[in-house]
Amino acid sequence: MSEISFPSLALKAEEMAKWLFLSPQAHQRLSRTERIWRYRSYEGGEPAGMIDWTQSARGERLLVREPEEIKIRPVLLWSQTAWPDDATAQQNALLLMTLGHMLLKAERTVGWLAGDCPKTRTASILQGLFARFLNAPETQTGQTGQTAPPEMPDLRFALLVLSGDLGAAPEAWLDILKSHAARGSRAVLLDFGQKDDTPIHLCARNNGWPVIKTTPTAPPETALLHLFEEALKGSI
Repeated sequence: MSEISFPSLALKAEEMAKWLFLSPQAHQRLSRTERIWRYRSYEGGEPAGMIDWTQSARGERLLVREPEEIKIRPVLLWSQTAWPDDATAQQNALLLMTLGHMLLKAERTVGWLAGDCPKTRTASILQGLFARFLNAPETQTGQTGQTAPPEMPDLRFALLVLSGDLGAAPEAWLDILKSHAARGSRAVLLDFGQKDDTPIHLCARNNGWPVIKTTPTAPPETALLHLFEEALKGSI
């Protein structure tokens, strides 16, 4: 197991989350996911400013646009702890830690997929979860030495962000992912592997789950913006 260097990596993740969240790219992704609109007929007596004149011009009645109530799913992160080298372990930790802080800034509840399923909306508590779980020794599953995410049969309607080498993941991953899908949870998969045609990839495609490919040497911003957008969409 590779050791993650805290707290220097934690400081880097917080700083990256701060400036990346304020970037135009992040705000474009946020604006595409934060509002779900519905249209209804104008009832009369309401302020004219409520009327959507563009949509109304396409038909024969006046339409009012109003936001639907959005129910937000908690976002639970998880990562394998057995990595082939320190560079991959460090990159994985940086991506998940930065993503976690960006999601807090977007007013999501973020936690770690674990037996006690801890969740928070506070940066300091989230940082403690990273320190606890990213370096935590886990029970090895299968002959590859990889770990598998916990099944957690009581968990429903969450968004899971799972990171690992999907091509080298043990068979236990597949059954666990199917179990989470059957209980209404969604997933975004961060894949450090080279393959893209495994049963896990097929399971992701069948469920409409994004698989984001990355490498230890790829610019973290590229994967982070993609992860951020997919996590925002998947959590509503």
